[in-house]
Amino acid sequence: MKCETARDRLEVTRPDRSDRNDPDLREEFAHLDSCEMCEEVYQQRQAFDRQIARAMRDVPTPDGLKSRILHALEEAGETAPDATVATEPVKPAPTRRTWLKAAGSLAAAVLIAAVVIPFLQDDEPQQIAFSGLVSDLGDRIASEDGLQLVTLEDYDGPAEVADIDGRWSVHAAAGPKGVDFDGDGAHDVAVYAVRTRSGRGAGFLVVAPLSRISQPPNDTSWIGTTPHGGPVQHVAWKSGEKLYICFNNPAAGGAIQDLLREVGGSAA
Repeated sequence: MKCETARDRLEVTRPDRSDRNDPDLREEFAHLDSCEMCEEVYQQRQAFDRQIARAMRDVPTPDGLKSRILHALEEAGETAPDATVATEPVKPAPTRRTWLKAAGSLAAAVLIAAVVIPFLQDDEPQQIAFSGLVSDLGDRIASEDGLQLVTLEDYDGPAEVADIDGRWSVHAAAGPKGVDFDGDGAHDVAVYAVRTRSGRGAGFLVVAPLSRISQPPNDTSWIGTTPHGGPVQHVAWKSGEKLYICFNNPAAGGAIQDLLREVGGSAA
């Protein structure tokens, strides 16, 4: 696949990395894995999109704008003619360069405000896709440098999220550290480095508020590989209002079963 083709198709992906599991984009993401330059461009665009999302949260929604738009859409649906009309030629999608130029104008600012109404209509934080969470952290752990907690910020989110189960707290070697997944600058999850006393089990324990996770696992606990395969495995389970995800750390040796067995024989 050509670099330009892959970049154009991935330009509209969401910054929470959940689109990495889209089968329609498998070839494009495979191209990123093999092209360092395209990966760098993709990460720059994702960072830019996250900055836009953060900026848009500070833009006040004009009074009555949402209701006017919904009313206009409702009227348009009621008065739409049944007769078949000629299809207009498909216009080429605007490029990032043209969009950036338009973003500087007042008209584009109004358009952006209308598009992001779902994100501005209340103060509720965005949902984080469970599959995207697993994919992102699994990729970091499986990377050449591995997941280094010293590179993460100290966790400053809700204290109840960082209050982990006692059986796990005694094995916490470092943490909690915070990770921002939805681009709003706040820490969405808490991450701990865990190691058993025997040293045979090592990995990472991730804790997230269950209310923030979309499509969490239905079972109490289960073990699976990350979407890209490899030596990294995870087990996920629910406990009260929290979701736990435990990853093994191949760089430190030991399988996830060793870690779970020494902690208490099961995940929860």
